[in-house]
Amino acid sequence: MITLTGSFPRAIVDTLKQSFDDACTAVADCSSIGGVTLCTGSKCACGANYATGTAGDFTCLAQVGATCTASGNECWTLAGGYCDTGATSPVCACGKLYTATTTCAVKACTLDSVCTTLDTNSYCLNGNCACKVGYSVNPGGTTGLCELVGSSDAKGVVASMAVLIGSLILTVLHM
Repeated sequence: MITLTGSFPRAIVDTLKQSFDDACTAVADCSSIGGVTLCTGSKCACGANYATGTAGDFTCLAQVGATCTASGNECWTLAGGYCDTGATSPVCACGKLYTATTTCAVKACTLDSVCTTLDTNSYCLNGNCACKVGYSVNPGGTTGLCELVGSSDAKGVVASMAVLIGSLILTVLHM
C-alpha cells in the first residue's frame, strides 16, 4: 500500500489508489495493477489463469496455465511452478514434485525413492517430496526440476573459479 504525504493533484492520488473495484474503459486504465489485467464489465480484473492477490494487494498472480515467456518471470508467484516452453504455447506449469490444479500441490511420499524417481535432486521430507538443500524449482527455468540455487551455465562456473584462483594467487603474492 502506498502512503501519500503532502498535497498531490487528485488525478495522481486516484491513479495510485487503483484497485479491482475501479471503473475502466480500456486495459490501460488498469495498468497500475500488477500482473495480467483486463478491463471487463467496466471493472479491472485479472486475465485468464491469473488470480487476485491477497486483500489490498491489487496484483494478479499466475496460476497453472497462465501464458508465459521463456524467461519464466510470469510464473514466479506460482509456488513450485515454472514456464513450460515445451508446450504448444508456453504456459506456467508445476514442477515434477508437484500435482497441478490451479496451483501446485506438493506430492506426498513415504520413501525417498518416490521423489527421486521424479527428480534426482529431491527427497522425502515429512511425508512430502522436496528439493534437496540448496536446490529449488526455478520459476525462470524450463525443466520443472530441482536446480541448484544460484547456479549458472558451465562457462559461468569456470569464470567464477578462475576469479577465485586469481584472487588466491594475488593474496599469496602480497604476503
